[in-house]
Amino acid sequence: MSGRGRKAVLPPGGLDFPESAVADGLVVEHRNREGRVASYDFAVLPVAEPLQRSLAVLFAGQCRTGTWSTHGTSRTMWREIGRFTAFLSQQPDCPNDLDEVTAGLVSRWRLAKMAAPGGRAQVRNVSKLLRTDGRLQSGPVAELLARRVPALRGRVQSYDTAAFDHIVRTARQDFRAALMRIEDNARLLDQWQSGAIGPDDGRWSLGEALDFLARTGDVPRAADPRGRLCIPAKWRRALGGAATVTTWKRLFLSRPEAVSLGVLLLAEFGWNLSVIDRARVPRASPDPGQDGRPTYRLPVEKRRRGAGRWYETENVTDTGAGSPGRLITQALSATRFARAAVAAVDPEADVLLVSRTAKTTITNGDGDRRPPIGPFVFGIAHDDVRSWARRHNLAGSPFQRGRRTVVSRVHRGPLQHSQATHDRAYLLPDQQVQAEAPPPARPPGPGPVPSALCPRPTGRCGHGRWDTPGTSGRMRRSLRSRGARGWHRRRGSRLWLSGHPSDRFPGATGRPAPPRVHGRQRPAHPPRSRVAAAVGRTSRAP
Repeated sequence: MSGRGRKAVLPPGGLDFPESAVADGLVVEHRNREGRVASYDFAVLPVAEPLQRSLAVLFAGQCRTGTWSTHGTSRTMWREIGRFTAFLSQQPDCPNDLDEVTAGLVSRWRLAKMAAPGGRAQVRNVSKLLRTDGRLQSGPVAELLARRVPALRGRVQSYDTAAFDHIVRTARQDFRAALMRIEDNARLLDQWQSGAIGPDDGRWSLGEALDFLARTGDVPRAADPRGRLCIPAKWRRALGGAATVTTWKRLFLSRPEAVSLGVLLLAEFGWNLSVIDRARVPRASPDPGQDGRPTYRLPVEKRRRGAGRWYETENVTDTGAGSPGRLITQALSATRFARAAVAAVDPEADVLLVSRTAKTTITNGDGDRRPPIGPFVFGIAHDDVRSWARRHNLAGSPFQRGRRTVVSRVHRGPLQHSQATHDRAYLLPDQQVQAEAPPPARPPGPGPVPSALCPRPTGRCGHGRWDTPGTSGRMRRSLRSRGARGWHRRRGSRLWLSGHPSDRFPGATGRPAPPRVHGRQRPAHPPRSRVAAAVGRTSRAP
């Protein structure tokens, strides 16, 4: 029912949703959230057929209930199950089915995998899957499978300032060169379409080729005598060659240039790679104001937060060069021709990062990502990031460490996560944050502390502290020589002893003498005497 109380429209009578998993023998099909299918054959596992079938049933149950909504989750579990069965096949007491799994076998598996790289995740995931079987829900094996697997401390550290600045500067140079190239050709195309460039102009053929490129996504091509598609000589002369930079790169970003734009979005907004990969096209407010500066509404989708908490929005304004809104303006300008070419085929493809490849037909093996349309691909794939890092001589992907750097050392606050996660996962384990943290306040301890009351502190005075070794004995002898001996002998003539020497000896450090009460010296607010504590007693007001 809608918010106004209207009943929702019922689906057609013959509508039938396909099963997310089909257990056909030992083959399980997993249908993800987008409706794409991935198949897993449990017959290839190196264990007995009854155990293969039991694992296939457990696997299909998780797919069918919607617990695993992406192919990435099912692929990860498939790899973990393969490693688990490989371990079982090497044991002398390899079980034929799950009811033959013993506590000793599970203990050996846990001990072998807990210290191995990625072994804790394998133990955690496989144990959770095995506990769904009714035969492993009670007994010693169930207790071992339910035992908590402590997580290791995160090893990913943030970049130092110089390294992060180098990455951002490299990405800015790469994207700026691509943006200037697209803007120059876009101005020439606008002049040709408006009639400012006539047929007698030498740029007429170039404008015609750019118009064809903007409408079709490729320059004019024709088949040669061998049947290969090539650029005719007329268009090759007008474009200045047949290289990619002189043909389709005139109006479209390449995949490495899209990665550079993603790095800039990371440095500006602190988004994850998954958020940047699925980033939708921002919408500008309909009223930019009198200054004409647009304010963009950025939809952010982060699925790791769980169902019902995926989406949030951020508002940024283009206030000039260097502002977060200016980067959004430049991103929209650099991708406008690619997004227009894609919208002509699929109007629902509302993705910000659209780039072009040199191949006219490309397939995508990742069922969780939007499939390409012709030569256009959406978002940023992990292969593109690895290629970009190798091209610029970087050690690994810059996105995970870069986000940690932005969150912990640039923004210094939570970004799409809670304060508890920010402190636990970003601040406390990070070595750069620890190095930049100010030293803790000096706790009360040894050493005299100068102050306005004690301009020349000695071994006896550190604001009421006797700090050097052996001062307790010297202090006791000094007090006895100065008339404090009666403090031990006569109960009625005790001397109130304060922690500051000026309370005992007025005028010694320029501190005014405390008020006299009945002819005896005492502070206005008598604290616990440090002197009395040193000699083993506690003084009380008479």
